[in-house]
Amino acid sequence: TLFIFMTAKGVFIDVARGRGAGLLKRLKLYRLRAKIEMEDVTANYSVGQGDAPADSLLVHLDPRHKDLGPRWLAPQPSSDPDQEDILRQKEIDLGIPRFREDYQETSVFPLDVNLDALNGIDHKKGCFVGQEVASRMFRKGEIRKRSWKVQGEALTVGTALLANGKTIGTLTSVLGHQAIALLRLDRFEAEDDVTTEEGRPVTLQKPDYL
Repeated sequence: TLFIFMTAKGVFIDVARGRGAGLLKRLKLYRLRAKIEMEDVTANYSVGQGDAPADSLLVHLDPRHKDLGPRWLAPQPSSDPDQEDILRQKEIDLGIPRFREDYQETSVFPLDVNLDALNGIDHKKGCFVGQEVASRMFRKGEIRKRSWKVQGEALTVGTALLANGKTIGTLTSVLGHQAIALLRLDRFEAEDDVTTEEGRPVTLQKPDYL
């Protein structure tokens, strides 16, 4: 997941922490003869969610979900260490998977982690990794995997979830009693009792944006 900020100072690309250097290297491979300059400015700017500083270069609503609120870019390093924790809590509350925590680049298809419902892909234009498979699943209505919300006690990342003696999914991120899990929708019904592999009961909830 990335966000592109268009400002009077140029185009800023907001990516997951630690991904800037790799993305910059890849973009430079495709610059060819274009007369543009690209550099990593992570140390000079901060990105946040919620109330924006007065000197923000840009403020816009997070396109993934209206309840995430505004996302902003400001010309100074962040001085609020809790900013990331606040955003992660909102994502977990809404059941929004996060790259590198809930999935890796080549481990899932976009529909598995709800990117189509989070304005991450468009089935009517453009191309992306896994497009042919994602398009076929979408048009046939055969989406077998989705990321849902989970509530329960003593949850840990990587724990399997079971229903009727069958594994139906795995917890991909946990925050307190809340979690996100990648589920096989074709392996359980809404009324089924679901437990962790240790036998502890959990509650599954489909995110409101699906």
